[in-house]
Amino acid sequence: MIKPTRRIKPTRRSISGIYAFREGQGIEFESSLERDFLFRTSFLVNVREIISQPVCLPFIDGHGKEYTYTPDFLVYYKTKEKPPLLVEVKPKSEWKKHWRKWSCKWKAAITYAKKQGWIFRIYDEHRIRDNMLDNIRSLGPYKRIREDKFLSSKILENLGDSVSPTEEILHALCPGEEEKGMAHIKHLLVVRRLDCNMLNPVDKHTRIWRIHDE
Repeated sequence: MIKPTRRIKPTRRSISGIYAFREGQGIEFESSLERDFLFRTSFLVNVREIISQPVCLPFIDGHGKEYTYTPDFLVYYKTKEKPPLLVEVKPKSEWKKHWRKWSCKWKAAITYAKKQGWIFRIYDEHRIRDNMLDNIRSLGPYKRIREDKFLSSKILENLGDSVSPTEEILHALCPGEEEKGMAHIKHLLVVRRLDCNMLNPVDKHTRIWRIHDE
């Protein structure tokens, strides 16, 4: 079991804190971009665990000096078909500016990840602050609405194992109350009982499907 290799200390230069993951797990972050990465990644149903500061890797720079490098996160998935993801979170302006200087430590991470059966990736704001993040944030307020358990069971029962446009579900179950029904579908999306392609707008044309309990 891999555990964080170091603790993140508070800093005045950036935002740091602890992100509340599933089942009370706290994940440390040290920038707003890291926080947004955690927020976006933890929404994915297939994500099992996220570890902060997971490994400390030795490397030699271009001048022959020895250093160590600690990537930001390690993401484990529930399905074996998707390998764990070792992640460095960096603003695009920074990694482009320091690419030559940092390439040695990133090559060390690529080599180590490959040996472990993982994948190493650099995530900047273009991979993190996208349409999916915007959609997840827009669903946030719907988490607090009062659930109509009868309507929930009807929606889930109607879907079964199929993928259906939201509009069809609304017409079938909420005639004349499409707005209420849409709000409830958004509630089921944010509490992770329904899923959809979060890269596209969440509206009446969205194709949704049921998330089955494991």
